Amino acid sequence: MKQSPVHLAFSIGVALGLMLAALWAVPRAAHADSIISSCDETAIDAALASGGNVTFNCGVGNHVIMFSSMKVVTRDVSIDGGGVITFSGGNATRLFSVTNGVRMELNNLTLRDTNIYTFLMNTQGGAVFNRGALFVRNSTFISNTAGEGGAVANYGTLDVASSQFLSNSAPYGVGYGGGAIINYNGAVTVTHSDFIGNVANDGGGLTNNNGTTPVADSNFVGNRSNSGGGLYTVGGSFTINNTTFSNNQGMSYGISGGAIWAASTLLTINNSAFISNTANGSGGAMFAIGSSVTVISNTLFLSNTTLTAGGAIYVYPPNRMALVGSTFAANRASGDGGALVNASLLTITNSTVSGNSAIGNGGGITNSGTLTVVNSTFADNSAGLSGGSVHQTSGSAVFFNTIVANSSPNNCAGTISALAHNLDSSNDCGFDLHSLNPQLGPLQNNGGPSTGSGGPPALTRALLMDSPAIDAGENNGCPPTDQRGVARPIDGDGNGTSICDIGAFEFVLFKLFLPLIVR
Repeated sequence: MKQSPVHLAFSIGVALGLMLAALWAVPRAAHADSIISSCDETAIDAALASGGNVTFNCGVGNHVIMFSSMKVVTRDVSIDGGGVITFSGGNATRLFSVTNGVRMELNNLTLRDTNIYTFLMNTQGGAVFNRGALFVRNSTFISNTAGEGGAVANYGTLDVASSQFLSNSAPYGVGYGGGAIINYNGAVTVTHSDFIGNVANDGGGLTNNNGTTPVADSNFVGNRSNSGGGLYTVGGSFTINNTTFSNNQGMSYGISGGAIWAASTLLTINNSAFISNTANGSGGAMFAIGSSVTVISNTLFLSNTTLTAGGAIYVYPPNRMALVGSTFAANRASGDGGALVNASLLTITNSTVSGNSAIGNGGGITNSGTLTVVNSTFADNSAGLSGGSVHQTSGSAVFFNTIVANSSPNNCAGTISALAHNLDSSNDCGFDLHSLNPQLGPLQNNGGPSTGSGGPPALTRALLMDSPAIDAGENNGCPPTDQRGVARPIDGDGNGTSICDIGAFEFVLFKLFLPLIVR
């Protein structure tokens, strides 16, 4: 019997469906695990072709496998070097290129001595170029070189844990740099890792270009570049938790950012430390620019320096920055703003600015933008010209529940809009409480969270027992805790009424602290 076109189409569809179902029911070939006993490039090629788990049994001691050409990774693979295997490019080739949709794991390996740099050419990823999903665990990248991303260039997903990036480079004059890693529109996660002695055009350690990049429990030490000695981020988002930046250098004489250069990035920094970073240009530790938001909390800026302005941070329009519960100490500028320069929009809450210096104006801060300061302590800062703690040039500056004290040649210069309940140890800030000694203790650990990856604790200036700042603030608008996390308000003078103290420190009656003084 002849079938109608409709019935014929239906029968063909059923048949095709049954064929596809039968094909899908056939077990898919599993990746064969490889144990490499001959430590050579040929064995690596065969293992990558098979995929699966790759381990090594090459005998006693460390082993170096030389690559004569780049390996294109097209199958899921996990390579575990057991801490004794090194892959080397012989300063002549990249090691791996991971294709889109492929997962690669690099565990307990050393990847070193690759070089794909060509003068002024945009070569990327000295050791690994990734478009897939790359997972790096307990591995070390040493002396890899490319135009961008000296060790790794990422366009996919990159997850790095417990690893080190040492002396990798993206030479000057090429692209966005990224001495160790560059992230282009991808997702990078870094935990418990170290970036040490990497160099680049921009972003000595790491560059983020419109990607998402959370970094936690890590260290950036001794990296250098023109802008963003430790890292450089433009667009996208960047989150930093419990991380220390120390001895990084921004070498540009214009805009540097000794540790960080950030533009139009949603940047969040928590419980971190910036110590002894330097910049030839603006922003000894950080330069923030672009139409985005920077939020910094519970972070220490200690002994950062610049040859121009903003010993620790330079905030450039139209960036909007909020500083909460942070300390700026012993930062130095050869120009203005020993700790801070604000030319945009800056809010400072529950923070301590102590012992900073500027050869020019504003030993603590120079402001030409919109500045709001709440329950903070500025003390013992110095300027070569004017405004030992605060130098107000233009824009607006509003202070509330704040101490400005013991700075030279004066505490404040310029016109400040002081709300009630501010204390000035002299009489040049326009505060309601003036010509009073706030009776501050030294900068030290008075309790509170630690900062950075194993970094120092929070540093504050305690109110001594007879301080006129105790119970002299305003509760309405006072933060719920002080810089250390102690609840506000507390009845500090014992009169039965709980009132916020002025400054970043809330005095607790009869509570004894045995601090370790930072010298």
